[in-house]
Amino acid sequence: MHLRSLSESQKSIPHSLRPTFAYPHSSSIPLHALTNPDAAMSTANSLYITLNHLRFEAGVNKYHWGLFATGSAPPAGTLYHATDTQREALDLRLEVHPVKNPQASKTMVVALKIADSPGPNILKHFTSTNVVHLMHPGSLPVGEEFWTCRVWVKEVLQKLNESGHIRLPTDIDTIQRRCQFTADHNFQYKGHAKIYNNLSWISGSGAVGTAGGSSSRHRTTMMDIDTTGRHPYHGTKPMLIDSTGQHPYHGTKPMLIDSTGRHPYHGTQPMDTGKRRRHYG
Repeated sequence: MHLRSLSESQKSIPHSLRPTFAYPHSSSIPLHALTNPDAAMSTANSLYITLNHLRFEAGVNKYHWGLFATGSAPPAGTLYHATDTQREALDLRLEVHPVKNPQASKTMVVALKIADSPGPNILKHFTSTNVVHLMHPGSLPVGEEFWTCRVWVKEVLQKLNESGHIRLPTDIDTIQRRCQFTADHNFQYKGHAKIYNNLSWISGSGAVGTAGGSSSRHRTTMMDIDTTGRHPYHGTKPMLIDSTGQHPYHGTKPMLIDSTGRHPYHGTQPMDTGKRRRHYG
């Protein structure tokens, strides 16, 4: 198998910007995570998507994506992820190892339940390079430029879903956008991750707020137009600019289209009209 060569820009990413997984003793876990059952990973035999913060770049939070499966005694379980630790940047390899409590990670922001766990044997098979051909250029999904941890997570979930071992609640691209959105809006939990033991983060009913509660600000919509650039668009589909009126804008405030140039668009990247979608991760 021929691995795709890494670009010079990819090789130049310092190790200090890559994800770290430090799991201290339970004494360092915040009190609310020990006393509030809603704040702990408490669901047995479940599969979670984990997002660990890497850095803030061009107005967007970058995360390391992984899969975590609990067994019969949560929060203990197994972490599955594609990592470049001790390798060239983005020269990824599969890493699988047990973790007593993922919430003790210093960089994890959220852990989001996505399905019931199909069990360790099924996960071992579907995360292997025999099924998901990690780093093989010919196996990259359409629209992706190179393999990343995010791409790997999406491919594993797709394969599990297609085989009937799990049932995804929605399409994989919507899952990706909801993951990014939920992590961004719970960023204050970095170091004592916000845990979602159900699918409320998909519907938006529990995507933001404190442990045991949620804010209503982002409950009805995922689109914010923010001139500061600190809250990029994470809608459920590419923004549609449609003069027919068949696809009206449903943002949180009226969209200003001003030909005078006095109210320019200040998004974190060129406005996505659906012609070409960029993926981060």
